[in-house]
Amino acid sequence: MEEWELSIGLGIGGVFIFGGGIWSMVIPFRESTSHGLLHIFVPFYSTYYLITRWSSAKKPFFVSLAGVVVMLATFIISLA
Repeated sequence: MEEWELSIGLGIGGVFIFGGGIWSMVIPFRESTSHGLLHIFVPFYSTYYLITRWSSAKKPFFVSLAGVVVMLATFIISLA
């Protein structure tokens, strides 16, 4: 795998992770400002929020997960 192909794969994965992360931070602020601030400042509150509000938080979670999969696949392919 050439260097530019590796950069594209990692870049696409990074965009997915970044987009899913921003999206997952917007959802608690839509519910209330206190939930948004807890999401930012309290450790593991984002995990609690994901579990307790799965119906609204699953899409950004899967977008971020897709980014991780793309980055891992790019890395594994580059080793071959």
